[in-house]
Amino acid sequence: MTFRSIVPLLAVLAPAVALAADATPPPAESRAPAPVATAAAAEPSDPSWSATATAREEYRFRQATGPSESDHTARLALDLEALSPGESLAVRGAAGLWWRFIENYSQPNALASPRSPFWLDVYQLGLDWKGKGLLQNVKAGRLEADFGQPATFDGAALVLRPLPKLRLFAFGGRSVHFFEVDQGLFEDWMASAGVEVRSSNNWKLVVDYRLLTEDVETIRDGSASAKVGVVNNTYGLASWHRFGDWLNVRFRLRGIDEAIALAGVAFRAEWIAQQLGVDARIDVQPSTLRELNEFDDPFFLVLGQSKPHLKARVSLFKNFATSSAGTYSINLGGDARQLIGGAEESAFNRNLLRGYLLLSAQRVGGTGLFAQATGEIDRVADGKGSFALGGALGWDQKPVRAEVGTAWYRYKYVYYQSPEEISDVRELYGDVNVKVLDWLALRARYSYEVFDRKLHTVTFSITEAL
Repeated sequence: MTFRSIVPLLAVLAPAVALAADATPPPAESRAPAPVATAAAAEPSDPSWSATATAREEYRFRQATGPSESDHTARLALDLEALSPGESLAVRGAAGLWWRFIENYSQPNALASPRSPFWLDVYQLGLDWKGKGLLQNVKAGRLEADFGQPATFDGAALVLRPLPKLRLFAFGGRSVHFFEVDQGLFEDWMASAGVEVRSSNNWKLVVDYRLLTEDVETIRDGSASAKVGVVNNTYGLASWHRFGDWLNVRFRLRGIDEAIALAGVAFRAEWIAQQLGVDARIDVQPSTLRELNEFDDPFFLVLGQSKPHLKARVSLFKNFATSSAGTYSINLGGDARQLIGGAEESAFNRNLLRGYLLLSAQRVGGTGLFAQATGEIDRVADGKGSFALGGALGWDQKPVRAEVGTAWYRYKYVYYQSPEEISDVRELYGDVNVKVLDWLALRARYSYEVFDRKLHTVTFSITEAL
C-alpha cells in the first residue's frame, strides 16, 4: 500500500459543533393530562417517504513558515438519508468532494496532497433494512462494520436473531482504504462472523472473527518494496457489564494470528446524586505490531513497528450544578504509557507520564458564558519535566457560539506527506459559529501552532440542514 496523506480523511471525519438549545419541560403540575388514545382517534401513519440532507461547503487555507509553504483546499460534504414509511428501509449516503490547489504542483510541498486537484471520496452509500423476526437487519453497499474493529467495505452485512437475547452476524466484501491513493479494485478483501449474547440490559458479550487479505507494499528504511500478499486471521472478545446505576465495566481482548494484540479493561463509577465519579482504563499490547491490517491503520507501515506497551488513564470528576448560577466541574486525572518487554524508546514509541487538573464552568451566572482552565505536568524518560497551562473562554447562546483558547502538547503527531513526531507544541485558536436560520449555519476558525515551524490555518464553512 502507498500511504500519502490522511489529512483529508481526518478533516471530513471531524464532527461539526452542534448548536442546540436546552429544552426544559414545565413543572409536572402545570402540564395538561395526556389524552387517551382510542381506535377511532388514531391517525393513520404517513404513507410517504421522508428524507433529510446536510451539506457543508468549506474552504481552508494553511500557511507554514520554515520553510514557507501554503495550501488551499475546498470541500463539499454531503450526508443524505431517506426513510420508508415505518422506517423499515433506509437509504444512506455520505461523500466528500475535494479541490486542492497550490501555486506550483511541480515543486515539493509538505502541506499539499499528491492526489489530483479534484477527487471524490464516498464514505457511505447503501441500503439498510430492519426486520422484527429472525431476519433482523440486512445491509448492502459501502458500509461501516457494526461489530469488531472499525472498517469500511463494499459488500453486504446480515444480522439474525434466533432468540430474544442472541444475535448472529456476518459481513464482508472489498476493503476500502481512504488513505491509499492507488488501491486496486479487487486488491483487498475482508469477511467477518460472530455472535452477540445479552442478559437483560445489564450484560452483553460479543465474540467475532475477521479474515483480512490484502496486498501490502512493505517499507524498509524509508524505501518501498513490491507489494506482497498478507493474510490476517483476527479475533476478539468484548463484554459490557452494568451494576445498577453506578458502575459500568467493559473488558476486551483481541488477537491477530498467534499474537495477542490487545487486552484491556475500562470502568466508570458514578454517584449520581452527588455528581461525583471516576473513569479509568488500562490497555496492554503485549506483542510488537508491524504490517497488520486489524485496525485499518496506515501508520504501521509509515511509522514502523508499534512496540509492546501498557497504557493507563484515570479521571476523577465532581460537578456542581445550580439552578441559576451555572454548572461547574473539577476533573483531576492522569495518563501513562510505558514500554514493556525490554523495548527501548524510539520515535512514535514513547514512555509518558502526565497529570492534569481541569476546571470548567458552563452558563456562568445563567448566561451563555463558559470557561475552562487546565494545568498539566509531564515527565518523560530522560527525567525532564514540564508544567503547562491552557484554557478557553467563550459564549454559547443561540444563535452564536464563540470560543478562544490555547493548548499545549508534549508530543503531537503531524501527518503531512510523511508523519512527524513533534514536541512542545503550543496552539492558539479562535472559533465562531453562527446559526443564521434553523437550517443554515456559518463557521470561521483560526489556529496558530508553534513547534519546529509556525503554521497558520484559516477555515470558513457554510452548513445547510434540509
